[in-house]
Amino acid sequence: LDTLCFLQRHDDFESLALDYCVVYEVSPPAWKAAACTFVQDHSPSDFATLSEGPPSIFADDLPAVVGPYATCDLLGALVGEPVEALAKLSAAADTADNVVVSCALLVRMDFSAAGALLNWAIDREASGCQIQFVKVPRLIAVFFQMLGIDRHAKILVRAN
Repeated sequence: LDTLCFLQRHDDFESLALDYCVVYEVSPPAWKAAACTFVQDHSPSDFATLSEGPPSIFADDLPAVVGPYATCDLLGALVGEPVEALAKLSAAADTADNVVVSCALLVRMDFSAAGALLNWAIDREASGCQIQFVKVPRLIAVFFQMLGIDRHAKILVRAN
């Protein structure tokens, strides 16, 4: 509920507060106006492909990558069939035999998106491509492991 206050989503707060009241049989906390504001300086693209060579944001995560590689970012929430993201991943994988995918800004991934990512990783591994997912949030890394993505790609969890 506090998060919805911070995000200034009053309608969602009211809906969740009603559920809270029913589940816990107590009055929910009152709406509190956030004492801060959030301003995003720029809107990152949903997916970014970087050139060959060691970019600074990946330098600490590439000890096992040898030779030319392509780097990509998965950003935001991937839900449903991530056709656009998979197309861009495939385009990056077509440029090099090693692909490093940063998940530093990946917030959420549902089962169908993860399944599609698993199928992509299996196809790329079969074609001789080595894949590394770096800076993966811990919960998503566990999800990847449960699905078996770790059998087809290296997964490096982010530090924080």
